[in-house]
Amino acid sequence: MNFDDIIELIAYSFSYEIPDTQGYGFDMDDEERLLGVPNIEYINELRKQSHKKIDYRNMVASNLILSERFTSIQDVKRVAASVVQSCYYIDFGAHHITCDEHSLVIRYVTVGSSMFVTGSITLCGEHYEKLYQEYLEFLKKFKR
Repeated sequence: MNFDDIIELIAYSFSYEIPDTQGYGFDMDDEERLLGVPNIEYINELRKQSHKKIDYRNMVASNLILSERFTSIQDVKRVAASVVQSCYYIDFGAHHITCDEHSLVIRYVTVGSSMFVTGSITLCGEHYEKLYQEYLEFLKKFKR
């Protein structure tokens, strides 16, 4: 089962309109500061597209430039997971992390008794790319 299947299963159990996620967005803003700073170019792009309907599979989308205090990709993954876990509702929470040379994306879903929220945090920037290259070098050495 992939992560979209999990979200589809959850969404199916809610038969009403997609909830307003503004409050959850603010909760995530507080936690995201541990990871980096908002990517203003991305935010401006979202404002231009604000007429589009919210995709229930990604209600709260964030794009951050990774803080330089991180020393490894593993550290980034650990903190990113703890950030979303700290905002989970009591009924259910799950996340999925993917990364490549340009960005790390953590998708999440959390469920409360009367609503569910999905979202993603995309971490990018020069420091992220440097850490990813170091990670690839480490893997090359380890495989020898």
